[in-house]
Amino acid sequence: MSFSNVPKDPAEEILYTPTAPLTTENVQEALDEVAGIISSGIPPTSKVVNYAALPAPGSVPAGTTKYVQNQTGVYLLGTRKLRGWYESDGAAWKYAGDNSRVSADSIYDNATSGLTANNVQAAIDEVEARVDANDAKVSADGSVATHSDVTLAGSGAIITVAERADLHTHTNKAQLDLVTDGDHDVRTDNPHSVTAAQAGADPTGTAAGLVGTHETDLASNANLLGASLVGIEDAAGNFVGTTVEAALAEAKAVPYVAITAAGPTVTTSPTYVVLTGITTTPPAGTYVAMFSTTVFNTNNNRQMTFGIHVAGTLQATTQRTVSNSSASETNSINCLGMVTVNGAQAVDVRWFCSGNTATAGRQTLILTKVA
Repeated sequence: MSFSNVPKDPAEEILYTPTAPLTTENVQEALDEVAGIISSGIPPTSKVVNYAALPAPGSVPAGTTKYVQNQTGVYLLGTRKLRGWYESDGAAWKYAGDNSRVSADSIYDNATSGLTANNVQAAIDEVEARVDANDAKVSADGSVATHSDVTLAGSGAIITVAERADLHTHTNKAQLDLVTDGDHDVRTDNPHSVTAAQAGADPTGTAAGLVGTHETDLASNANLLGASLVGIEDAAGNFVGTTVEAALAEAKAVPYVAITAAGPTVTTSPTYVVLTGITTTPPAGTYVAMFSTTVFNTNNNRQMTFGIHVAGTLQATTQRTVSNSSASETNSINCLGMVTVNGAQAVDVRWFCSGNTATAGRQTLILTKVA
């Protein structure tokens, strides 16, 4: 029987019972709907060899698609399962046709690769463009020709940033010998003809010239030379300046007070009285106090006592006593000690004798400030 002359009905007049996800009820619109689904780019999650390899429909979310690669079963027995797309509705796998997607219609997940493309065709093109861009930077043997041209890490790197920084860092003799003609660590003949300027060193003779100039400066007594170039340690912090010149200037500027009296001066007092003319009121501070004179008595076996006083108070460590074994025997007196004043207190020397008349010769009091 031949049906070649039977009139063909238009597709839109042939009824169709829709099966999810299709909704239309004639063949024309159903085909159009299938084409729309295919072109929308719904991606298959995986492929299976045949229908039997599909997972249980209830084990995957409804709407999951799988592509069956091979037809199985017998049509007449009702067991045939066609090759093509199947979609799960949560209860069964429904055949959806064998329309193959073009790569531009297949969605691509770029989260891992970092590519900008979001479909398979564009992703392949993007990878190819990157390969082309690096072709000129890699030699035929696979080595990188220009290190600075290698793509940074994170964007299809051939080497990492850390590896790039370490390209010319060699930590032992074996590595150095690999990139030279051997014994790199003991060579002294400058095989690469490196100049002082290239190595960041002074030109030949510069250091010797500078040393000679420095020695001349140290031996000079000109301003800002000589002692001005020599530093001091001064761990105790005695000086403000940090050079010998500055320390000497500070020492020279230390204030001192010196007063003298020609004498002779006499006393018969058995208690302390001020030695005439030997009194002063220095600025506030701490001083080394030194007093000296000569003394004798008109009788023998008499004692003469001297002491430095601050505001009328004896500084006990400065008290000195001498005695004469014969009349008019002359003795020396030297009083020494530390005194501290507030700027309004008088410093003087006082004396007394144990009897008869004591006579003091020339007297000198020196106060040297130390703090």
